[in-house]
Formats: sequence, structure tokens, C-alpha cells
Amino acid sequence: MSGAPSLPLILPSITKHNRKDRTATPISRTPATKTAADAALIARALPGRPVRVQWMREQEHGWEPYGPAMVAKVSAAVDASGRIADWDYAVWSNTHSMRPCGAGSLIAAQSPSQPFAQPGPKPIPQPEGGGDRNAIPLYKGGRGRGFAFARYKNLAAYCAVAMEVEVARDTGRTRVLRAVAAVDAGQAVNPDGLINQIGGGTIQSISWTLYERVTFDDTRITSIDWSTYPILRFNAVPDSVAVHVLDRPGQPFLGSGEAAQGPAAAALANALASATGHRFRDLPLTRERVKAAVPV
Repeated sequence: MSGAPSLPLILPSITKHNRKDRTATPISRTPATKTAADAALIARALPGRPVRVQWMREQEHGWEPYGPAMVAKVSAAVDASGRIADWDYAVWSNTHSMRPCGAGSLIAAQSPSQPFAQPGPKPIPQPEGGGDRNAIPLYKGGRGRGFAFARYKNLAAYCAVAMEVEVARDTGRTRVLRAVAAVDAGQAVNPDGLINQIGGGTIQSISWTLYERVTFDDTRITSIDWSTYPILRFNAVPDSVAVHVLDRPGQPFLGSGEAAQGPAAAALANALASATGHRFRDLPLTRERVKAAVPV
């Protein structure tokens, strides 16, 4: 688990089994931390007995920690030459920094008679925090093409993304045909790794923008499997994803963890607007929304 040890346990033996068939690759708060905490609490209550904890897919989707909902209001103006002359971006949201920093962040830690204290939220000041860390779209391009640019967290890598999309007006299906990204992360220590990071982030952002949405009712999460929470599949991956690294030897090393995600989403939305003549305001850009807004 992340951070300092959360339970006073001495484990003489740990055996871990991974199944890699038809599974997604998570980062940060994986289900392993939650099942491990559950198993530790049960084992402490039942000493001398083996304990097995297993989460099924619908349990993971229904009980995993989710980021808070947010509302964004954006307004902008351009001058006669098409350059951005005014830009206002307002966000209403709780903190989005939710990675566990000790036992108190885990659901299982609230179950003991003396629960672990939940850590309080820590506001992140500018330039790391705030609501303007994502892409500033530039509305320029041809039919079915879009472009966007951003600096990651306002202090890390620069990334620009261009996309070409094809829209089937009869079904509303949007397919990204080609994506091209350029990244400036200062001196590139591992150019191949940087290319993979930006390319993978671009594909992940396409999935977020076109498909992914958590749904819920008054009592529970309802998007609990791959049918109710669809993601990008292999047959919808772009035909071409190219990444160009602007290597700057001698310059500071700039973080590039999720530099592609913001501008990739903005580039896709701009490309869809270019292809359909309609500006979509709500995510995800599902085929139902596209079909309802665009005449055949």
C-alpha cells in the first residue's frame, strides 16, 4: 500500500498470483491495495486461518474510488485575425488529488472499532493546481481535423496534438483516423519511453472522450461492467499514431506523465466540430449525442 505501513501486521509469507488474460492495466490505486487491506483486517480478526479476498468486476466498478463531479464554464473571444483575445475558464469542483496517503484513504480502514483518520484535502496552489491545467484549444483546421496545445500542469512538458476524424452521420459513430503529437519535455532522457507515454496517453484520452462515463442512481454506481462502462476497443484505435520528440539537450527535465491527455481530448472535440459544423459541449462524445445533433 502507498505511504507508511497502515496496519501493525507481521506477514511471514506472501504469495501473489496475477492473471493477465483479458485484464486492464491500472496505475496508482489498483484493486490490490483494497483487497489487501480487506484481507489484513479479516486475518487479524481470525488468527491462524487462511483468508482469501476476491473482488469481481462489478464490485470493482461499483466500489472503487471515483473523482468528484465538476462543472466548467468557458468563454472566449477572438479578434479579426482569429487570434484569441479573451479567455475565461471557471471550474467548480472538489479536489481531484485522491491517491491514498496512508490507511485513512481506504474504505476498509473505516471498518475497525477504532477507524483510521481520514486525511483532509490539501488545496494545491498555482501553478500545479487550479482549473487551467488542461488544453487551450485553437479553433483552426480543415474538414474533420482539429488541433490543441497545452503545457502539462503549467510547469511540465509541452504537448501539441492534431487529429483527423471521420463521422458516420447515419449512426453518429466518430472514428479517429490519425493522431499526431509533438512533445517538448526538455532534455529527453529516454526518447522511446517518452514516445510510448505520449502515444499511450493519446489513445487513453480518445477512450475517455468518446466512450467513458460513470453512471449512478440515488443509491449506487450503475456502470459496473464493460457493457455499461464501454472503453475504446482495438478495432477503434487510430490507424496511425505518431509522436515527435523535440529533444533539447542541456535543458531541464520536464515531467510528461499525462501531458497528452488534455490536448488530445481538445483536438478530438475540435476535429469533430470541424467535421460536423456543430460544437459539442458535453462528454463523452457518444454516437447517440452526435447522431442527435448532426443531420444525416
